[in-house]
Amino acid sequence: GMFFQGATAIAALPEATRPVANIVNALRYADSVTALLWGSVAGWLTSLGLVLSQKLLSLSESMEAWTEGVKDVIEPTLVLLLAWALGSVISDVGTAEFIASSLKAGLPVWSLPALISAICYVISFACGSSFGTMGIVFPLV
Repeated sequence: GMFFQGATAIAALPEATRPVANIVNALRYADSVTALLWGSVAGWLTSLGLVLSQKLLSLSESMEAWTEGVKDVIEPTLVLLLAWALGSVISDVGTAEFIASSLKAGLPVWSLPALISAICYVISFACGSSFGTMGIVFPLV
C-alpha cells in the first residue's frame, strides 16, 4: 500500500529532483491517508470474497455486518477528527504562546506538573477522549 503509493509519487516527480526509489523514500513520499483508505478497501473486499466463497454468509448478511461495523467506527472517527481540528485551531491561534507569556513571571515552577495534570483531567472529561486531550495539550506543553 504505502510502498506502492510512495513509489508512484516518486515516479511522478521531475527527473531532476527525483530521489532514489528505496523503501525510506517510498514511505517519505507516500500519502498515508490514501494508503490506509485503499488498504481498508482491499481488506474489506478480501474478507467479503472469502466469506462469500466459503458460503458462510449471504451477500445481504455480509452487507448488513459491514453496515453495523461502519456504525461502530463512525463515532470514534468523528471524535478523532474533531480533536485534530481543535488541536490545529489551538495551535494556529497561538494559545501556547499566550499562556506562556501570561504565566511567565506569575507561576511557580514546582506547581506546573500538578496544574498540567488538573488541566488534562478537565479537558479529558470535557472532550470524553484521550485523543482530544492530547490534541489540545500537546501544542500547549
